[in-house]
Amino acid sequence: METGDKRSRLLYVDNIRWAMIILVIVVHSNVIYGPVGQFFGYEDRSTSGDISDIVFILISVLIQAFFMGLLFLVAGYFVPGSHTRKGSGRFVRDRFMRLGVPSLIFIFFLAPLISYPLHFSDEMSLAEYLGEYLPSPIDWDSGPMWFAVALLLFSVVYAYTPTAKIWNMSAGPLTRTRVFILILLVSAGTFLVRIPYPVGTDVWNMQLCFFPQYVALFIVGVLAFRNNWMASLTKKDGRFWSMVALLSIFLLLFPNMIFGGAMDDNFDPYEGGLHWQAVMLALWEQVFGISVCMWLLVWFRERHNSQSRLHKKLSDNAFAVYLFHPPIVIGIAILLVDTGLPGFAKFGVLLVSAGVVTFALSEYVFRRIPGLKKVL
Repeated sequence: METGDKRSRLLYVDNIRWAMIILVIVVHSNVIYGPVGQFFGYEDRSTSGDISDIVFILISVLIQAFFMGLLFLVAGYFVPGSHTRKGSGRFVRDRFMRLGVPSLIFIFFLAPLISYPLHFSDEMSLAEYLGEYLPSPIDWDSGPMWFAVALLLFSVVYAYTPTAKIWNMSAGPLTRTRVFILILLVSAGTFLVRIPYPVGTDVWNMQLCFFPQYVALFIVGVLAFRNNWMASLTKKDGRFWSMVALLSIFLLLFPNMIFGGAMDDNFDPYEGGLHWQAVMLALWEQVFGISVCMWLLVWFRERHNSQSRLHKKLSDNAFAVYLFHPPIVIGIAILLVDTGLPGFAKFGVLLVSAGVVTFALSEYVFRRIPGLKKVL
């Protein structure tokens, strides 16, 4: 939130947030029909084809490389100012209300609402299911709210450790050399983390295989606030990083897929371990993902630093949509199973209808419930 040295509302950052939330719906709709992944254990492989499967994989891989990292970056940007204004105690209490309470709503209400009818209704009563689920924290499902839980943990660490004082120091300009060094460090960290925690594994729904980027970009966001990095990125920087991202697809991703076995559905070497495919995937993800983050910060600042009435509505409802979209996405996907549409057509219908329905319910129902609006 910067205008020179003054702090004001950054409308382009608000626009980044709701745009990334839409990409969350894209990814979750995509994995239902694609050959890799699933959403709450639900998938629809009733229609598939080689071309559509490749498209589904590319959608997931390309978006996954940057969208949550960018959300952590912009979230980190607002932490120092909020902490300075409120102090550690109030800051953490407010973070718990805004992040912890919605996460608990998902864990204790929405997750059972989704999982019980999908997977357990034929085996046990709802009371029996809840009797097993609720007393077992290891089985609690945070769904997409893992992001809120992680951000709450990051915020607590920032507030209560001596490292918080480091953020007051000047880190100098965000040069291209520094970004490339960051890319290499995060790539190495990603490869190492994926040895014990390969792609597809999770700890309480947190896929640690992606966390080196999330932690690094959260820290970048904090430092960006202290060092005016958001404003200092130039249009030329934006063009440079967009070209780096584009070239990385042809120079790193496609060769890795073609020669590494992905075209023969052999994805195991990419997921982690001592494989050259895992090294190259970790490197490409950070070259592409961090470059896209740099580019989008400039692109949104220069092109979308204002809001129409529609954009304001999208921004206001973004977090509620993030919280409530899973049952709506799955419910509509179930309705589409027997339509006879090809998988990619189902994906398109699901994406548009789930997005419209969820934003509408958020605007006219969820955020009008007394008490709930305070945490949304």
